[in-house]
Amino acid sequence: AVCGRRTSTDVFFGNDIGLWEFPNIALVVSKYFSLGRYCGSIGIIGTGRMSYEQIIPCVEYTAARLTEVMGAAAKDLED
Repeated sequence: AVCGRRTSTDVFFGNDIGLWEFPNIALVVSKYFSLGRYCGSIGIIGTGRMSYEQIIPCVEYTAARLTEVMGAAAKDLED
């Protein structure tokens, strides 16, 4: 990860997230942080057949960048 911290990434499928009417849907989600505290999650919704080897690194990279930006913004607010 860009920020030197491994993001927490999960993959869920339609039945796992209660989307019974969309069983072929998948959700790839990564958490982002600010100063070590959880802020939120970002993810991609797609088909169960999406290219996970491409999508997971993109979601992790975006979460890592958000972690950096959120941390910098929090430090700016402290100054």
